[in-house]
Formats: sequence, structure tokens, C-alpha cells
Amino acid sequence: MIKSMLQKLSFILFCVLGLQFATAQLHRFKAENISVITRTEKGEWSKWSKPEPSSLLITVDEAKNRIVIHSQDIQVYTILSADTNDSNADDEVQTFECADLEGGACTILFLMRKKQNKRMQCYVNFNDIRFVYNVSILEDPVAEPKKQ
Repeated sequence: MIKSMLQKLSFILFCVLGLQFATAQLHRFKAENISVITRTEKGEWSKWSKPEPSSLLITVDEAKNRIVIHSQDIQVYTILSADTNDSNADDEVQTFECADLEGGACTILFLMRKKQNKRMQCYVNFNDIRFVYNVSILEDPVAEPKKQ
């Protein structure tokens, strides 16, 4: 119970304070499952896929200005800008404008759903596809990335 509260507090502080690149911190999240949504040929969004179990690692590395998703094919995103924290009655949101290794633009968001038992999520949004990971904060700084 206390560990869960500390994890939630850590995420809240991460969101409230935003990423201060001068501090060069490394934030680590474990994805518990993943869902995907794609644009149809008509330009409309399909339905979200059924959540699939996952145990991959997501890191936000302030020193290197990058976000890495340690999936089977490692995804590396350069942080171009970090928007200030956005908070409303439902969510705490930290937004990052990013580029993948091919230069493709995307937006990565970390959310804490206040009205959903403070569930944490990471969204990776491209123009034609979006991924959502339900995540939890990892506190062990020496854990190795686990490929899926």
C-alpha cells in the first residue's frame, strides 16, 4: 500500500514539476499492457485493439533528451520539446513533442487518470497510428530493459 502510494506520488511529482532537463533524471516505467488504434482508409479512427499483456520498459532520459520503448524493435524518440504539465479534474498530463529515428513526428503523453484510481498511461501518437501502454513507475534504477 505504501509502495503504491509512493509510486503514485512519484508520478505526480514527475508530472507537476515537468521535466527539468538541467537535472538530467531518468524516469522508468513498466508497461503492463498495450492497445493500438489506426486510421481507416476513410481517415477515421478504428476501435482500440484488445489490450495485450506486456512487460516492456519505457524510459524518459532527460540527459539525452529521449524516450525509449524497449519493445522487440527498440523505439527511440528524440524529445524536441516538453510542454508544461496540464492538469484538469480528470487527468494530469505531461506532453512531449518528439521525432523517431526516421524523423517522423509524434506526440508522447504520460497521463495519470485521477478518476480511474490514478491509473497511469503512456500514449504514443502518430498521424496514422496510436499506441497506449498502461504503465507503472519503476523505482529500481539498475534493472535491465526487458525485450518483448
